[in-house]
Amino acid sequence: MAKKTKGTGTQGGIMNLSEQMTKLIDEFRVNGFNEVDIPDIKPECNQSWSEDYAIAYNFYYDADEHPYFDYPQFRYDLEQFIKGYFKADHLILEAKQPANRKIGDIVVGVYYGSQEIEVFRVTKI
Repeated sequence: MAKKTKGTGTQGGIMNLSEQMTKLIDEFRVNGFNEVDIPDIKPECNQSWSEDYAIAYNFYYDADEHPYFDYPQFRYDLEQFIKGYFKADHLILEAKQPANRKIGDIVVGVYYGSQEIEVFRVTKI
């Protein structure tokens, strides 16, 4: 098992963010998250994906089938899961949200309004 190294995701190599996003999309389509379906998530503009960038859309869930559902807790847990999945240094909830970023940091954006998940590696400041 590889050790986490800040900004790279793995010891001795750089995580390929497009490969990780593909795996995350498959995971959500097949298993959902905490018993909530996320069936329609898809790659967005995957021709522009690279080892440093990927984005997915149709990221929505239907939790109304549950008799009791704590949306704030679910969102928090989901955001932390996604951040951990990419071993990200920063989590943002709005596209232009500032963060104290350094070259090599991995940033995950979870945008509920546009139903997108975006991940990128900071390559310039």
